[in-house]
Amino acid sequence: MCQVLGEGKRLEAVTELEKILKDGDFTSKYRAAEALGRIGKIESAEPLTVFLTKESDADLKIAALDALALLKQESAGSAVVAALNERQWRVKAAAIKALSTVRTKAALEPLVKIIAGDEGRLVEDAAKTLKELSGRDFGRDFQTWQVWYDREAKDPKYKLPTVDELARIEARKAERPKAGETGVVVERKGAEFLGVETKSKKIMFIIDTSGSMEDLIVDKDRYRNQHYPGFRKIDIVKEELARTIQTLPATTDFAIVTFATKVKPWKKGQLIQANPINKAAAIEFARGLEPIGGHSKEDLASAGLGSAAALGEGQTNTFGALIFGLGTPQRGVVEKGAGSEVDTVFFLSDGKPTTGDLVDTDEVLAAVKDANSQKKLILHVLAIGDFEKGFMKRLAEENGGVFVDLGK
Repeated sequence: MCQVLGEGKRLEAVTELEKILKDGDFTSKYRAAEALGRIGKIESAEPLTVFLTKESDADLKIAALDALALLKQESAGSAVVAALNERQWRVKAAAIKALSTVRTKAALEPLVKIIAGDEGRLVEDAAKTLKELSGRDFGRDFQTWQVWYDREAKDPKYKLPTVDELARIEARKAERPKAGETGVVVERKGAEFLGVETKSKKIMFIIDTSGSMEDLIVDKDRYRNQHYPGFRKIDIVKEELARTIQTLPATTDFAIVTFATKVKPWKKGQLIQANPINKAAAIEFARGLEPIGGHSKEDLASAGLGSAAALGEGQTNTFGALIFGLGTPQRGVVEKGAGSEVDTVFFLSDGKPTTGDLVDTDEVLAAVKDANSQKKLILHVLAIGDFEKGFMKRLAEENGGVFVDLGK
């Protein structure tokens, strides 16, 4: 009922929802906080702020932070800033994200300190929020952020630019030459998979090995002279995955998951350290990937060798793969203490969902977004092939990630 009332933005339910914050069980409190954020009544900021400061459970803190982010009230700023000191990375990530809309000058210094003292994905998150608050874009360069803060933002007279002022700043930036157009080469640090860079130290690669991944790409010119073993979609993907693994820093933990009809982790227990031995084994595994089923197996099936063809195993279980990546066994279920070690996922697929618990793309999007509201993973989505890309793009955008169209 909390979910229904929140989705319906029922103002008359606010009083009862606020009561649930005080007296409900874990799931009811979580969904009540979520609903109050969606309903959007400004006065709900106060009980949500009290809830945030009094609750000790990490997941309930996340629900409160997400709700306060939707309400966009500076009055909650001090409580949200205080949440940056939480030990669990998911709570810190939720607080960093919330501060991009709960706009307060008090967030600037602690965010700069996160860039200096943290590592991995939280540094990226903090840099993004600082940009959204200040209009400045120094990326992960702590020293430049610190100089800017000391010289400008630390001044008591400094005020955050308004949302309108930020829009004008971005418009002016769009008119300037981009890096590369002026001959400037941007130095890249961290892991990079098919053009998407991350500083995360906890990465999962989810790779589609369904039958259609054996199809030849159409845009061959895009991939010539790059030393791929062939022009099948899987040839490009597995070689790029191997190259990415080769460059992973030793401080990174990673996992590889493949999926077709079934979802198959390479290693049980998921994350392993990117040391030379593990990387060598992972590269061998990546370069050995082959599609399951596919057109080349149809002759076997027509000859009555269905088991050898494995056509039934070569469908696309998109939802199953994503839910596995999120570490969520059941859709729609809020689990106490259900955090994942993984904080960043690269999801690559070429096709529309064809099997699994959910195949309707709108239902997949809604279920993944709901599950990830608790998990706080960044989901980068890479699409290869001619499947309509709107679904894949929304999947990335609704989960904090980057969408890349790798062509047909």
